[in-house]
Amino acid sequence: MRERRRKKDGGLAPGTAIYMGEDRVEEIRITVTDYGPEGLTERIGLEAATPPGPDGPAVRWIDVDGVHDVATVSELGQRFGLHPLVIEDVLNPHSRPKAEDYPDHLFLIAKHLQLLRVEQAEITRFDVRSEQICVLLGRGWVLTFQESAGDAFEAVRERVRVGRGRARQMGADYLAYALIDGLVDRYFDVLDTLSDEVEALEQEALLGDPDELPLRVHLIREDLRLVRKMLMPLITTIGALQRGGGLVTAETQLFLRDLTDHVHQVSEQLEASRDAVGALLDTHLAIAGQRLNEINQMLTIAATIFLPLSFLAGLYGMNFAWMPELEWPWAYPALLGVMVLIAGALLTYFRRRGWL
Repeated sequence: MRERRRKKDGGLAPGTAIYMGEDRVEEIRITVTDYGPEGLTERIGLEAATPPGPDGPAVRWIDVDGVHDVATVSELGQRFGLHPLVIEDVLNPHSRPKAEDYPDHLFLIAKHLQLLRVEQAEITRFDVRSEQICVLLGRGWVLTFQESAGDAFEAVRERVRVGRGRARQMGADYLAYALIDGLVDRYFDVLDTLSDEVEALEQEALLGDPDELPLRVHLIREDLRLVRKMLMPLITTIGALQRGGGLVTAETQLFLRDLTDHVHQVSEQLEASRDAVGALLDTHLAIAGQRLNEINQMLTIAATIFLPLSFLAGLYGMNFAWMPELEWPWAYPALLGVMVLIAGALLTYFRRRGWL
């Protein structure tokens, strides 16, 4: 489904803080999580969303759920010293996935994918929806912006809460890695579902080739195209995170290399699904062509059989006075018998040649 985009008024200076997404009325939710090896605390509200001081926690994660409140986003930008162009990109949910390196922070944009099952005109299809995720990495803090309601980072948040894994012992750079890794895992889930759908369509094409197959193939092809559009920039994004200078430790860079391998695996799976869809279209066209050939073959055989019969019927249908056969009492049955013999001989010949 194509989304309606709000246009930016012409003549405004770059970096102007204007929300460019769909109108929303829900309240922005800000969750501040401070954690380290010794423990974890969570607070809600804008007042707690400040950079950690020298005596602050090992890691402060400020998660903003909703970006439609320009005043709140701008206030956070001032507190964390964000560039006006960063604020502009955060307020535009249609920004392209990318990574930008600033003197004291790293800015990343990625897409969180959701796969919805839709019933439309007796056809079950999938609809890929994307949500913009902004991740900012600074010294000792991570600031994330989620476009809409719902927690795209729930799995990571739960690991941090219960102290499972390395998150409590690592720094803010590892948290940024874990958040991006969670988004990549979602790409695996989406592609697995789409790959299963492609395999199901292949079976239907080989067994029955339903009439709605071309439409369903077109829809899943569009879904794969959207996934590819969101996935390809992730490779550059992770590469920029690896080059994060003093913000990314050597240990976290090892995990980022592994994450790069995961993205390449997703890319290979995506290309395999795209090739399968292309082959599925070829299979559909081949089956349709084969059926058309079978129909043409039957019509040709019928026309060939009736050609001599039509000749005989036309010959004796002429109104000539001197036609000896017209005076013979057995002429009509004899002509019918000859027609049957000719038709039988042609059918036998076609069957022996394997045409029937």
